[in-house]
Amino acid sequence: MAPTYFCRFPGSKIPTAIAAPRFFFRCVLFPGVVPARGAGELMHPSRSATPLAMDQLLLSLPDIKTERLFIRQLSLADAEAFRAMTDEPAIIDAIHFLERPFTLANAEKLIGSNQDGKDCFWGVWMLGEPALLGTVGTHIRDSETIEIGYWFATAAQGRGFASEAVRGVIGALVRVYPEHLIVAECRPENVASWRLLERAGFQPDGADGNRPGRKSLVFAPNQNTR
Repeated sequence: MAPTYFCRFPGSKIPTAIAAPRFFFRCVLFPGVVPARGAGELMHPSRSATPLAMDQLLLSLPDIKTERLFIRQLSLADAEAFRAMTDEPAIIDAIHFLERPFTLANAEKLIGSNQDGKDCFWGVWMLGEPALLGTVGTHIRDSETIEIGYWFATAAQGRGFASEAVRGVIGALVRVYPEHLIVAECRPENVASWRLLERAGFQPDGADGNRPGRKSLVFAPNQNTR
């Protein structure tokens, strides 16, 4: 069976799955966007005098509100709440870069990574409530690709908060940066997270993820949203 590849064709804002012979490669075409000469920049022909620095992409995203949730970039003032929410064995065991125990210094370090704009951790709260429910991470992988990830406190799971937050963040990314490919990685045996990503519009692309045991998924809502 021919593998599936995802290409973005001129005039389309989302990648399209196509079957292709094995000598094809996975591609993403960005209408109206061409690489700038400087590393880490995109140059839009319509604004050719104004390069878009990659390290400013995520910092420019506004706060997000969904039906039940308020989502914003975490600040150092959130560090203790972030530590307490994250320092659970089930979370630390699932996220490869989290240390055990997850200390206040660890929390401050991750939140501090927000400042470069390439890695940004978003806090998720119920509207009008002070308790931090979880986080959605957005990570610039290259000039074409943004990766998302997430974890939520055990007490906040099973209520649809993660799904609602992921959809909210993806919606913001698509609106502001429609030319970027959005990807995620997940262990196939993590059925709940895999189904969450599929419901949010992701589809496996057949490739291994960058982390051991994980598979790559790409946001392609026209193929899989339900």
